[in-house]
Amino acid sequence: MAEDRGYSRETKERLTNTVEQEINEVGKLVKHLCKSSGTSEVLMRCARDFASNDAGLQDTHENLKQMMTMVSQMHEQADAVTRSAQGIMNIIPGSASSSTSPPSS
Repeated sequence: MAEDRGYSRETKERLTNTVEQEINEVGKLVKHLCKSSGTSEVLMRCARDFASNDAGLQDTHENLKQMMTMVSQMHEQADAVTRSAQGIMNIIPGSASSSTSPPSS
């Protein structure tokens, strides 16, 4: 029985060592694959490009907000001009009829 325990302990130790070696070999293989595939360089390039585009996107967003404000103001001004033109047309006698008929020579 003592021999079985010694044999079992020895087997467990060898199995543990073998598993540890295999894990180390897989780690080396993964490291080699990552290095040879250039994955880290691609990730770094993507991160750098993303960061550089972020500032441009923020500027574009701010420009669009300003443009929306300007468009809204221009609509208000166009409405004011239309109301003023209608008021002038109502004040000037005969302007409504002369504006629709061609000028006489």
